[in-house]
Amino acid sequence: MRIRNLKVLHLELVCLRVVNRYTNELIRDQIALLHAPDFTCADATVAAWLVTQAELKLTTRLMSAAWELSAGQGLSLAYQARASALFAAATCNAMLLSREQSLRQMLEQLLPGRATLTASKGLDALLRLFALKDVLQ
Repeated sequence: MRIRNLKVLHLELVCLRVVNRYTNELIRDQIALLHAPDFTCADATVAAWLVTQAELKLTTRLMSAAWELSAGQGLSLAYQARASALFAAATCNAMLLSREQSLRQMLEQLLPGRATLTASKGLDALLRLFALKDVLQ
């Protein structure tokens, strides 16, 4: 790629297709356009970085939602941060499971109206599961 009054701009395009390894179901497609002339790495490394970035983005979004839910509980900040991180990690893990796996099916059954499990509803479903476990003990 050439820009006026500049040297040749070296760009690298990495396309990633994330599929479920058990069912070959397409999860998402991602594309990265890189410009790092002095930095060389394998395409597999860039692909792993893209997957990690997407999972981190989902976990961070879920952690902020979990933080808001636990805000009025009178917990210390350290305990609130740990609980929010654990709930976010567990919800993210459940979100990445296949639809055929039992935990995801159970969480979807706990949602009102048999809704599908999305990021916004995943935390609610996980909290309902813990409340149900607490009642049954």
